Amino acid sequence: MPDCTRISHNHQGRLSAILKAHGAGFVLVRPPGSTYQDWRTGERRTAKGKEPLGAGWQRHPKSLSDAGKWAQGGGNVGLLGGHNNLILLDADANADQVEAADPRLRDTVRIFRRNAPDRRKWIVRIVGTLPPSKKAHGVLEVLAAGTQGVIFGRHDSGASIEYDGAQIVTLNADDIRRLWHTLTGDELGHTHRHEEAGPPDAEAVHRGMTLAETVLAAGDITHTAWHPYENGRKAVLTRCPFNPPDDPHADDEAAVIIVGHDGRIGATCHHARCQERIHQHGGSGWALLKEIAGYRPAPPSDLARVRTVVDYLREWVRRTDLAEHVPLTKQAENGYRTRDTDTDTLDAILDIAHEHGRLTGLLLSWRIVRKGTGLGVQAAGKALDRAQPWFVVEEPTAERKPGQARRFAIHPALIAWAEEQIEFAQIARGMSDRGDLVDQDNTRAIYAKSPLVTHRTRDAFTASQRPITLRALKVRPRIAEKRNEIAAALIHNRQVDRRMRVSPGGAPIEPHVAVPEHDYLKHYRRRLEALFPSAGRAVLRMIDALATETPDGQADRRTLRTLLNVSPSSLSRMIARAVELGLVDADRRIVVLHQQWRELVDAFEPLMPTAGRRAARMIADANATIHYAELLLDEPDLTPQEERRLRRRIRIAKETKQQIAALEAPDLVHRHADIASPPLYDWLARQRLAERHAQARIDLAADRRADDWRLPQEVHRLRCDGLSKRDAWRMLEMAGWKRGEVAGVMAVCWPSKVPA
Repeated sequence: MPDCTRISHNHQGRLSAILKAHGAGFVLVRPPGSTYQDWRTGERRTAKGKEPLGAGWQRHPKSLSDAGKWAQGGGNVGLLGGHNNLILLDADANADQVEAADPRLRDTVRIFRRNAPDRRKWIVRIVGTLPPSKKAHGVLEVLAAGTQGVIFGRHDSGASIEYDGAQIVTLNADDIRRLWHTLTGDELGHTHRHEEAGPPDAEAVHRGMTLAETVLAAGDITHTAWHPYENGRKAVLTRCPFNPPDDPHADDEAAVIIVGHDGRIGATCHHARCQERIHQHGGSGWALLKEIAGYRPAPPSDLARVRTVVDYLREWVRRTDLAEHVPLTKQAENGYRTRDTDTDTLDAILDIAHEHGRLTGLLLSWRIVRKGTGLGVQAAGKALDRAQPWFVVEEPTAERKPGQARRFAIHPALIAWAEEQIEFAQIARGMSDRGDLVDQDNTRAIYAKSPLVTHRTRDAFTASQRPITLRALKVRPRIAEKRNEIAAALIHNRQVDRRMRVSPGGAPIEPHVAVPEHDYLKHYRRRLEALFPSAGRAVLRMIDALATETPDGQADRRTLRTLLNVSPSSLSRMIARAVELGLVDADRRIVVLHQQWRELVDAFEPLMPTAGRRAARMIADANATIHYAELLLDEPDLTPQEERRLRRRIRIAKETKQQIAALEAPDLVHRHADIASPPLYDWLARQRLAERHAQARIDLAADRRADDWRLPQEVHRLRCDGLSKRDAWRMLEMAGWKRGEVAGVMAVCWPSKVPA
């Protein structure tokens, strides 16, 4: 196994040791050529090998271990400027001239690539105050606080990024200023970072300027007139709000506020002392400016405000590619495979925040996550672990009892993003009072009643399973081995649970032992009795996107791939499963959500392999509660109050089991000895009633979809009449059927090749 503390397998390991000794912080950078979705705009972009992964990288540096794992997966790694006083000097040309201006740079670690010998980076350590970040095009760039420079990986040209040197030299801010003055002839006092700006968004820029004016007015901070700046606007502050009181500088118009082309706001000062203050605050000058001005949004304790934030976060969860946020160490080796499960988990956490009206102090455990998502025990625990620490962060507790649920809070960066979006929305509506809430007719409120919320725990969407036949079951080698194992266990009196798992230990397994048919088939009863396949979580996500993100419940396949962040093959499988169940209608380009999809789910759910899974898991949770409470009752030092509380939990759990067994899962009653079994006649009557009810719903759905099913009936009739496929096709088109509809039905009802 390779050492995870290394950035690469070869000579880069020495660089890892050097940077580790200096306490360097790292930034995960997307490799060149990779595509990603901008979490702010939702646009798909192609990385050039310099774009950091995710937001907040300036305040949350990655460890050397995380950087190593990211690099081994093909990603680039950057050095976070200013962290532990390490900075980068970057020369886009004439690197030898820079080293001649300060020969000490020849002794420090140098980053280069062989196809550009005149370009170079130098890693140096600064004692005292950090210099400001600044760039002189074609001469030198100082990468200090709030910046990063790629030190390992691959350049956009295809060349590998290499290094030489065995140490990091120590300089100070005055050395950097002298070097800057020697090369540029200017003073290192003003920071100017040029970034490629996109096309301007006039509405977003106007909203940003209005919000900036409001914040500056709250802090009584005056500014000059706005003037164009990189497709946005820029204004100079007449006095610097970041000026440290212990070491002030003169009012030299060094502080500025910038509104980007997309409405994003930034504020900074070009003096090094102010840069250091901003860096200590978290790296965001705009956040520090709002704090200094006394501008704060409504407190999150306001119930309506919290639920508005939750609505914005629901939209963010649905439109964000979660693969960019879930740590790579928690993803599968063959890629990100838990997108559907993670989306359900995050939405379930937002349900809890919406219900309790707070974004902090949320009680979360695998049992609570399981209740809100319909996941299994292990899946719920792993899903909660994947949501940390980028979506939820665990709150520190002084003392927590064993088995007690941990308290979490929504990540502050996500809350801040949602609060800023709410402020923008308020400004767009012309609201003068910034503490007022967003209008209740905000379209984002639809996410609180979306299919992902209402149908997340339904049996039809808990898993994707197909029915199975007895013949197919008996020919499976794995099943045959399991049957032999169960037979040997029964012979040697070893325990077999209801999931057909054998207890360890005992005599060796003896094959070719007969097993009773009912013991063998008990575990597969649901799949053997099922008539329809289960939809699965992916289909539910597609239905949610069609219902909430598209007009009239229809969209083309390209739009769906963008909304769901899936590959074309994955989308095709989703559509095929949904079409099979009649939940959507699709052709080669357009996918349309059926208006009665909810009624169809209600009708088909009892006939799916996953029917009764939710009830079984609820009963299992009640059994676990009873078992845990009974163990605590055996404790010697138990107060009367605690004993009453535990007995009350047992009583409530048993009542819950009885209600579930009577209403939702009558066929599961016999599995639990502590629940009295109903008389056989009552049980059969209840079964017949349930079957009649299910058949009635199926008949109703069939009447509603009679027009949709008429075409397959016509194809079957023409085939039975002895017509050729070509003649039947022509007759159907002459009758008014569309060519795409005929092609889809012909592929199923009249295949060209009959399987052997």
